[in-house]
Amino acid sequence: MGLNAAFPSKSMVVYVKCGNQIKGQFNFIKPFRNGIQNIFQALQSAGYSLVVLSGDHSTEKSIIENLVDGQIEIYFQQTPSGKKKKMEALQNRSLVSAED
Repeated sequence: MGLNAAFPSKSMVVYVKCGNQIKGQFNFIKPFRNGIQNIFQALQSAGYSLVVLSGDHSTEKSIIENLVDGQIEIYFQQTPSGKKKKMEALQNRSLVSAED
């Protein structure tokens, strides 16, 4: 496990090095859009099932899961064409979805 393995892909890591030895690191994590948790909660309260299609890495899964109450489908490392195909499949299931 690397020094920054626990941090999301949208983070920036700055290492502190003295000579050839790494002494520590600073991790700057890019937050999700303001209000996203409120949107998730409002949709769930209205009875919608939530699906997230993301081009990001799965390291953000636990962060997203903490933003919602209950079940959520999350698909990571999706290409634009992959997102389109997944959206079409979801529409056939009568779900409404939004992508990041």
